[in-house]
Amino acid sequence: MNSYLRWGIVMGLLVTLFLPMVVSSSLFFPFITGKNFGFRIIVEIVLALWLILALRDPAYRPKKTLLLGLVTALLVVLAFATAYAIDPYRAFWSNQERMEGLISFIHLFAYFIVLTSVLKTERAWFWFWHTSIGVSVMVGIHGLLQLAGKAEVHQGSARLDASLGNASYLAVYMLVHIFITAIYLRRRIKEKSGNWIWYFYLPIIVLQFINLYYTATRGSLLGFFGGAFLTAFLVAVFERQSKVVRKGAISALALMILFLGFFLAFKNSDFIKTNPVLGRFSDISVTSGSTNARFLIWNMSLQGFKEHPVLGWGPDNYMFLFNKYYNPKMYAQEQWFDRSHNVFFDWLISAGVLGLGLYLSLFVLALYYLWRKITDWGLLEKSLFTGLLLAYFVHNIFVFDQLISYLSFFSLLAYFNWRWGVNQSALVSNLKMPPALTNSFGVVILVALATIFYFVNIKPINASATLIKAISSNQQTGAKGSLELFKKVLNAKTFVSGEAREQLASLVLGVIGSDQYDDNFKKEFFTLAVTELETQAKKIPGDARSRVFLGNLLRSTGNLDLATQIFKEAVTASPNKQTILFQLGETYLSAGKIKEGIEVFKKAFELEPKFEEARKYYALSLILAKDIKQSDALLMEGFGTTTIKDSNFIRAYNLVGLPARAKLLDN
Repeated sequence: MNSYLRWGIVMGLLVTLFLPMVVSSSLFFPFITGKNFGFRIIVEIVLALWLILALRDPAYRPKKTLLLGLVTALLVVLAFATAYAIDPYRAFWSNQERMEGLISFIHLFAYFIVLTSVLKTERAWFWFWHTSIGVSVMVGIHGLLQLAGKAEVHQGSARLDASLGNASYLAVYMLVHIFITAIYLRRRIKEKSGNWIWYFYLPIIVLQFINLYYTATRGSLLGFFGGAFLTAFLVAVFERQSKVVRKGAISALALMILFLGFFLAFKNSDFIKTNPVLGRFSDISVTSGSTNARFLIWNMSLQGFKEHPVLGWGPDNYMFLFNKYYNPKMYAQEQWFDRSHNVFFDWLISAGVLGLGLYLSLFVLALYYLWRKITDWGLLEKSLFTGLLLAYFVHNIFVFDQLISYLSFFSLLAYFNWRWGVNQSALVSNLKMPPALTNSFGVVILVALATIFYFVNIKPINASATLIKAISSNQQTGAKGSLELFKKVLNAKTFVSGEAREQLASLVLGVIGSDQYDDNFKKEFFTLAVTELETQAKKIPGDARSRVFLGNLLRSTGNLDLATQIFKEAVTASPNKQTILFQLGETYLSAGKIKEGIEVFKKAFELEPKFEEARKYYALSLILAKDIKQSDALLMEGFGTTTIKDSNFIRAYNLVGLPARAKLLDN
């Protein structure tokens, strides 16, 4: 029985390694949801099997290690951060676009426990890592097909994303596997397996690097360079047994320094500038748009951290901080950031100094195990592992984690933990249960699994699939076919409801303005959307996004007083976001409250005068107040002319009785 349980667990763990290839077109966010639901399902099954196995055989219980304690402490801190989050529901469940939250970390913790408890030999880990390497080859071939134009690139650019749907996700996946493959190449060389291993591993590393390179993900490529440099440096300084290896490391260092010097010397040349990858690096500066945006976001994160320093704002609650501390200089960027694009700031905001401290401790302890406690690994292996940790660390400075990168990281932690825990005693090793009682507990575990399985996976999967059908039905046969499907999604009361409400709100205006539907149907569609958005807004006072959707719906039907109130609430949640002020100002103008509208547009303009859209809105409101002189001065200052080719200005001039001005613009 125990052997069957063990093999079932091992096969489940190996199946998780194929998740990077999963794309679920029948679910919302097909590159995210399928992978995450698949991971949760597999983990829940193997966890149930492992619990039964661990009850039957103490040899499969986790060992007492400091790393296990740190991972456990991190989960506990995340649980408290979730309980005290701005939106505890979102902190626990997240949404479909991310599918993180506490629920994901519970599964990652279970994955870590099972992995480190069941894979008990170096040979078992050999097959685990080689399965992962094999999957990286299949993903890499997909990337090559994209590079050759034989497969679609999914994110709207030429940057490779393979089956992960995002270039940065593919980049970190390949980054990790380059080092893992190199480690096993070194081990097989050390075992004197023959020259053939070069022909096996080296092409794989080349394939992985090509994919990494053509993702054009600067953080990951910098991580690779930093990790490779550190690896070579450690070997060059400390290697004493092999002169060949030491000379190779010194040569690698020299080549990397030479490449860096060449790049810096010629970064402004046409060769560099026109290169789709190197050109992205040549554009890096503290004043560039993307770099400056990150600095702004990180500064906002520090401001938010001061408000909740100990436990943070809660997992996946960054959007509330972003809205509250929004910097008006971000006007040219995405308006609804839900990540800081820096893993360390993300942890600081998600779980405070406690969470960030524990997360960083995982790196420190891994390095301690590697260099002080694992004695039979050679210098080159340890250096490669160290380079891998640094590469991943550098990557995380510029990007954010997601399931596939977390899987790699927690697998690595489980490997280190197993390696150090070999000679440690097991937790609750003295617990022995009669077979009958063990079987009873097994039944309880299976019943609990079935319950969890339904609420964590089956319900939201059905809701996500139904949402896709609702959207498709609207596109194919019209809104009548989708309304009942939307109701079904919302009645399920899962975390899918958030995206469903936004999709519903996006469709309402088209339904109301269409002659295809009768008034009763329009009213039913509209009422459902408004009711759902009101429900969401009431739950979360700091949710500006749902209020913007709701305010737009109310304004579109002439309910200007209530729309004004809702937009004011949105402004309270995000006082410096110009796009929300625009909505409030437009509502005032629609209600004939010109003076109030001018005040709002003036505030939006003064927040950041470089924002041309804000300048235009302010000028338009002044025209409606018949203050043409001030409007002209504003336009001349910003654009060097008062003749702005914009249909809004034509309408404004006609409204205030200046048809000559309107005609001038029209011509």
